[in-house]
Amino acid sequence: MNKLIISVEDARIMDEETCRRKNLSTMDLIKQAGEKLALCFREEMHPEKEQVITVIAGVGNNGCDSMIMGLSLWRIGFLVNFIVVGNERDIRREAWSIIGAIRTSNGRILIIDSESKLDLFREFLKRSAFLVDGLFGTGLNKNIEGLYYQVISLMNSSSLPIFSVDIPSGLNGNSGKPANIAVKASLTGIIQCHKYGNLFGDALDYSGKRKVLEIGLLDDKIIKNKWLLTKEDLRPLPPRRHNSHKYHYGSVLVVGGSLGMLGAP
Repeated sequence: MNKLIISVEDARIMDEETCRRKNLSTMDLIKQAGEKLALCFREEMHPEKEQVITVIAGVGNNGCDSMIMGLSLWRIGFLVNFIVVGNERDIRREAWSIIGAIRTSNGRILIIDSESKLDLFREFLKRSAFLVDGLFGTGLNKNIEGLYYQVISLMNSSSLPIFSVDIPSGLNGNSGKPANIAVKASLTGIIQCHKYGNLFGDALDYSGKRKVLEIGLLDDKIIKNKWLLTKEDLRPLPPRRHNSHKYHYGSVLVVGGSLGMLGAP
């Protein structure tokens, strides 16, 4: 697992550098991410072929990742419904391309652009076994209103297992603080490496289980000075003899405590 922890701004730099130096398009990165997400979903959530997976996508890159994920599952025989939330005029070019591919593959896709379609959305939820959250990515920095608020509220109240793409929709990508509402995921597939918002603030209470999915992004143009420490990084303490004392076992280096607050460490 990639244990690097980065900011939202670092993630953008990594995307741009990777596209430039590997001669890739944004769509190339989206396809790589979507296919890794689909594999993670299958390995971690164990869907059956007869269970309905409903992909709930926004109009930006996060929505594109989730739709490619769903399309990958659809093409190998899973039952997938696609829902895009937002005005058609806001749907980016890459998203329209994926929507076209879904339609060409005879996939079922619904664009929800007004609250009048929420009853139809509720019907989709009733027939679903899993939800994929691709509404908002790490760049969200405002409260969620109107249609999006109601969609997230219905997702959370459905009690269905939710797979979030990169970060649960509604969490700030740098602070991990939720907006006025945020998706409560069962599993979050994190692209390439943790962002601050995957770990800080309330992130752990909203993210469920976290899996980091590496897609080959280049990171040599960012400052790498924050890393995730896991129990696998720590050597177990050696067994102590009963007839011994503390000076037989060396010293412990404690790193922690800001200036003036050294008591706890």
